[in-house]
Amino acid sequence: METIGTVNPAAAKDSPGLPLRVLFQLPRILVAALLCFLCAASFAQPPGPNYTADMPSVDRVKAEIKGSDLTDTLARQIAVFTYLSAYIQRIKYNRTVTGPYTPEEQRVMGSYDLARYQISQDYAKSHTPAEIEAFGHLEGKYEFDTAFNCGFSPNRSRILL
Repeated sequence: METIGTVNPAAAKDSPGLPLRVLFQLPRILVAALLCFLCAASFAQPPGPNYTADMPSVDRVKAEIKGSDLTDTLARQIAVFTYLSAYIQRIKYNRTVTGPYTPEEQRVMGSYDLARYQISQDYAKSHTPAEIEAFGHLEGKYEFDTAFNCGFSPNRSRILL
């Protein structure tokens, strides 16, 4: 006589598949996995619909980000504009990879990108090729300097640099 949850060794050789014990636990495992997935999804909190309203304006970045001289100031500002654009991109990609940017994200990111472009073009008009190359290296240093980036938070009431 066979009890539920055990398999007759002779019958196991002849019939393929999972043991009865696993088959009876499968619905419970699926329900537990579904509950874990739903709980994880409910605790994940995307940013508010207009998080860009808390981000600094181009004028504010230009007013508050200062360096040791004009070249250092401009390199720092470009690095901050690059960081802010990347921040918006990360938020958008966490929300949806293939979906569009919101109109506010497009507006704010576009203003940062335009400011970065204008600064670099204005610098290139008034400096030698060697100075432009040195400027690019300085700007790159700030973009990849974790100590520089850690001192800045786009959602704080002030820029920490």
